[in-house]
This record gives sequence, structure tokens and C-alpha cells, in this order.
Amino acid sequence: FSRVKAATFTELKGMVPSLTKKDQGTLMQRDLIDVLTPSVVDRDDFVETEHMTTAVVCVPRGSEKEFLGCYETLESYVVPRSAKRFEVDDKEGNSLWRVILFKKALESFKTNARAKRFTVREFVYSREKYEKAMDQRSNLEVEKTRQETFLKQICYAAFSDVFVAWVHLKAMRVFVESVLRYGVPPNFAAYMVKPPVNRNDKRIRQELEATFTPKGGFGKNMIGSSGDASQMEADGGEYYPYVYLTFTPLATKQQ
Repeated sequence: FSRVKAATFTELKGMVPSLTKKDQGTLMQRDLIDVLTPSVVDRDDFVETEHMTTAVVCVPRGSEKEFLGCYETLESYVVPRSAKRFEVDDKEGNSLWRVILFKKALESFKTNARAKRFTVREFVYSREKYEKAMDQRSNLEVEKTRQETFLKQICYAAFSDVFVAWVHLKAMRVFVESVLRYGVPPNFAAYMVKPPVNRNDKRIRQELEATFTPKGGFGKNMIGSSGDASQMEADGGEYYPYVYLTFTPLATKQQ
């Protein structure tokens, strides 16, 4: 069940950015439903009838004058003086225009406009579609937040049990390692040491060695010189006069 919820959240998390990239890209790339909003489009800007349609044209920066001078001749069925610029911003300075023409001339108009470096975008304006898209995005955000909250609650509930089990495993390993090191019957004690954030590992090792090396030669004399210790580490791992296990329950950022 938790895996299903996690997969659902991952899917929603991936969908949200793709539906909310409102300001990324240029007018040639952006979803026009985020550009031609009800606050930008007047009621009479788009004409859609049985025979008439409205083309949305993206004009490169600096080509507005050329566009206005030739758009009526790109196709013979273009409505004269129907070009209108939408007041929208573009990071590359492109502009967005509407042109009204007959539907049967649309494909020819696209081809001729492309030859002039004008891009006709596929878009049919609908206030209802805009509101539906906004509702869909809002619902998606709400569902993503709901799934995230649910997964966090599962994590909070499971963390205590997982942490206790982890500590038990550490304790069992300390016991086994200590018996293997010191033999039976068990005669040892276990401690938890929390070093400071700005710790000096070498200094900590020296202090622990001085504390837990018993009198009689165990420790430094058993380990040998620093060169011998390095060789032992290379052969099979670290060896100290005490058994130790690392335990980092929570990941923390470096300060």
C-alpha cells in the first residue's frame, strides 16, 4: 500500500512542474493557454465560425513592420486590417499577433508565413478551457500536497520502530564482536560516544586508545607501530584495543 502511495506521489510530483511552467521559454515554445489569458484577450479578439478562424502568429523581434506590411498578402483570404498585437512579454522580444482569415486558407497561410520566418501557433482560445486547465492545476497541487502529507505521516509512524530495530542490531553486533574479541564469559561494557561537529578523528582515536588500553601491553604494543597498524588496515581493516561501530542516525548538512 505504501509503495502504491509513494509511486502515486512520485508521478504527481513529476506532473506538477510540467503543468506549471508558465514563464519558461519564448512565445514560440510556451503553452499559449498561459499567455493568452482572459485578462489579455478581449471578447472579440478571436473569431471562430463555420468558415472563419483566427490564426495566432509569433513574430520575431524587429520584424513587426515587415509583418504588418505583408500579412494581408500571405493569402488572398485574409481579412484586411485584422492583425492585432497582444500585450504579452517575451524574454527574446518576440511579439504575438492575431490574424482573421478563412479556414480554407489557413494551411496556405501557415506555409507562406513560415517562409517569412513568422510562426503560426496552433491555438484555439476558449475561456472555458482556460478555467478548466487552471482548476486541473489547482487540483493537482492539492492532491500532491495530500499525498505528501500522507507519506510523511507514514514515515513519522514508522521511524520509531525502524530506529529501535536499528539500535538493537547495533547492540547485537557489538555483543558478538566483543565476544569474538575478548572471549567468554562476556565481561565488557558498551558506550555511546558523540563527537563534536568540528571533530579531530585522530585526536579522538588517541584519547580512546589511551582510555581503553589496559595495563600489561594490550593496545599499542599488540597493534605495534603506526606502520604495522597501517599494514593491518590494508590487510583486513582497522584494529583497535576496543570494538567500535559507527552510528549516524540522521543525515546532517555540513556546517
